[in-house]
Amino acid sequence: RWFRVEGLLAHANLSAAASRLAVSVAALVVSLAMLAAVAIMVGSFRDTVAYWVGQTLQADLFVASGDRGPVGAGSQTGISAAAEERLASHAAVAAVDGFRTVDLPYGPDGDLILLGAGRFDVMSRHGGLLFKDPADGRDALRQAAGADAVVVSESFAIKHGAAVGDRIDLDTPRGPRPFRIAAVYYDYSSDRGLVVMDVST
Repeated sequence: RWFRVEGLLAHANLSAAASRLAVSVAALVVSLAMLAAVAIMVGSFRDTVAYWVGQTLQADLFVASGDRGPVGAGSQTGISAAAEERLASHAAVAAVDGFRTVDLPYGPDGDLILLGAGRFDVMSRHGGLLFKDPADGRDALRQAAGADAVVVSESFAIKHGAAVGDRIDLDTPRGPRPFRIAAVYYDYSSDRGLVVMDVST
């Protein structure tokens, strides 16, 4: 009653070819599941990066030297101290952080990492770093200011098996020197890993 001749024929054909159609149906289901998974992953990553950019890049003005290297490379040249003082003396400026990075060999294989130097006091008050460990790294930044301590990016921590409290050896003009890891933060700007110390260290 429910099906006309066409419906009965379709039902008979499907029943006869069930084993053959099972593979096609399974492939369709897997394809749809993969499509949904990729869409969710891409959307989640996009939202994460957008949130990270919004939280990290909070300064109203970014100034860079015209001689700086390509993005992601160490900035061998920077803004002069006189220029920083002139910027800091402006009535509308709350703080200035003359952040610099250099390429540095690290580990037994000499892998290049980025070593950054900035003002931890400014970062703790005005910065927007997203910390992985500890969750609120502002206090860790304040305690690390002027001390033999650094904060490292998540990519550095994963690549080199480092964690908060560990000590890492960095090459300095006076030879290798140990530094304690005070915090680990999220960073998507470089997969080489970034180690940041206070400029007064």
